[in-house]
Amino acid sequence: MDEKKEQLQSKYLQNNLIDIENKSMSSASSLSRTIIVEEEEEQPTNETDLSIQQNICVSSREMMERPLPIEGGPKRYYTATKPREIFEIYRDSIIEHIRKKHHHVSIDSNLEPAVGCFRSHGYGGQYTFDCYINDVGDVHVTVIEPFEADDGELANDMAERKRRAQISLYFRRQIIQPIQLDLSEGIPKSERVKHNYDLSQYEYECPQHQYTTRIIERKPLIIYIEQFLTENEIQHLIELAEPLFKPTKVYDINEKVFSDDHPTSSSTNIKRHATSIVNCIEQRFAEFQGDMDAKRIEPLHIVKYTSNQQMKPHFDWFTQPNLLKNGGQRISTFITNLQANCSMGETEFLQIQFNKSLHEHFCDILICDENSHKSDIRFRPLPGNSIFWSNINELKQVEHLTYHSGRPPGENGYKIELNTWTRESSYSVLREK
Repeated sequence: MDEKKEQLQSKYLQNNLIDIENKSMSSASSLSRTIIVEEEEEQPTNETDLSIQQNICVSSREMMERPLPIEGGPKRYYTATKPREIFEIYRDSIIEHIRKKHHHVSIDSNLEPAVGCFRSHGYGGQYTFDCYINDVGDVHVTVIEPFEADDGELANDMAERKRRAQISLYFRRQIIQPIQLDLSEGIPKSERVKHNYDLSQYEYECPQHQYTTRIIERKPLIIYIEQFLTENEIQHLIELAEPLFKPTKVYDINEKVFSDDHPTSSSTNIKRHATSIVNCIEQRFAEFQGDMDAKRIEPLHIVKYTSNQQMKPHFDWFTQPNLLKNGGQRISTFITNLQANCSMGETEFLQIQFNKSLHEHFCDILICDENSHKSDIRFRPLPGNSIFWSNINELKQVEHLTYHSGRPPGENGYKIELNTWTRESSYSVLREK
């Protein structure tokens, strides 16, 4: 019973990280980012702990006024409220949050939701709204009223619901330009990242970087980071890597190199702190994960794929004891796209099924097509953007749902990616074998 209580407390604390003012992901850049949570609830493990899993979206004013057909279950007291009523209850708080980032927005702004959704959240509820506001653009709003089974009838006390409510925002800025097809080549042109900083200043101070994040999955934790690297940072990394690229060595579980006449890619490591720019990028990866020592970051690993080259399905975490001696387990991974001149080349998570109700909000970064409902989630290779995920869970066990692959770019295509891994403790740079 105590173990169950600790799990519930842990889940409640995790949910509290959603708040827009939270700075845990990066002390240096949190003021320039907001976080949206789109999470899939755990399935109940037994009947007495049943938490009804339902997801209902309504897309017109008339439908938003309808009562929601949510039925209770064992030990479930929370009653879903019409999305329109919830939006009106929290309207002032939502506008207040918007004004913290966009000061010019009037407190009397006519903020109207175009779409409202409800889904159960443990023994409480989660409401999401898609809105539009002048001079700001599209705003995605999430309101969570978190309750557990032991809360009982408190879950229907509106004062308690308001006290516990968590509001988060995501501003859907158009950062990546639409793909422009070069019909003479038959493949998309490489997309361009539009922002830069003065690289000459990195020697004196790392820039306060402005990027936005979206939480794609909670278990395993997968976060999508837009504009993580600038165009000139990308160019600098590629210039360092180009003369160093060699066929990628792939090791088996006995740490022996596979013999393969057709290399899966070309790759190289960038020497730690090779330049002031590299140093700032390393710090950015560390700071994104909190107050972390950058020595826990492995040397930046840059990989180039052409045509049918690919990274086959694998885990980034280790099972071999010898690989754990230096720095311990790989606790997290970043895949950052540097260049992409291809119509394919997705990063795919093979153990995470595409869920329309959960993932259709992310079709600008995920592949959403007629086959998505029967496939895994696949991330588009968008330059400057990064996919972050945790390789271990809250119990410090390896996460098997992080099984992933890098799809080939396709005929005449190529892509260049930056792989960044974080260890449990300081990682010592060893000479290459």
